[in-house]
Amino acid sequence: MKERSPAFQFYPRQFSGDDQIMAMDLEAIGAHILLMCAAAASPERYRIDADEYAIRMRLRNPADADWERIRKQLLSGPWKLSADGKWWVQDGLQRTFEKQKDFSESQRAKAEARWHEKNTEAVPGSCQTDAELMPETMPQSVPKVCSSSSSSSSNPKTGDACFNPTEVAQILCQQNGWNSRWMIEALEHAIEFQAKQMPESFLEQVGDWLVKAFFDHKRNGGRYSPQKFFEQAIYCPDGQRPQAAANILTDNPATRALAQMEGD
Repeated sequence: MKERSPAFQFYPRQFSGDDQIMAMDLEAIGAHILLMCAAAASPERYRIDADEYAIRMRLRNPADADWERIRKQLLSGPWKLSADGKWWVQDGLQRTFEKQKDFSESQRAKAEARWHEKNTEAVPGSCQTDAELMPETMPQSVPKVCSSSSSSSSNPKTGDACFNPTEVAQILCQQNGWNSRWMIEALEHAIEFQAKQMPESFLEQVGDWLVKAFFDHKRNGGRYSPQKFFEQAIYCPDGQRPQAAANILTDNPATRALAQMEGD
């Protein structure tokens, strides 16, 4: 069984731009953040037991008057009481978890279909030289991307099913059993770079393209591990590879040293 991610998504710009959150007093905002951490660490990942005594204990047992004030602000904004009254539910965490679950299931289906394909056509000379998928020039336009759901109470766009590079990298790494922190960061940087080369694609599609590129590399006898494949930008044409690799190797000395050790 794969380990769950030790982190959860928090979007500071959406958080600070949420009128309901910003209208709360400082104690209520602090309570909201503490309870978000508790909810994200729960088995469900987005809710806590509605036992108010337990909630007050999590918040250092505020006085009755303070608790009533904090409770009113929390339940009128970022938290909702479930229909059966048993849970405090954090809407933003629930939306993010459900999006990640749906995407993970779609990736699992793609992976199963990929491995059950018969007579799959191998990509000649490794996939990174495919001019149709990888143009030599870098378009200045940006890739398609939807605003991710906030951990606060901001309402999502209807039909929003997109992710940021971190989320896509985490889900794809979890799906493929790549659990290293450095592996996730390598794929995240690769997605950010490759998205500029595929401006008409969603980030999920860019991530899926990169994973397929790695498995094509291995199927063609490639020797690189997934982390090194993305860190050294083996998916790129030779002319773009130094620029793509520099994104992660320059920004992270520890990852650069790890990549060098792996290459020795």
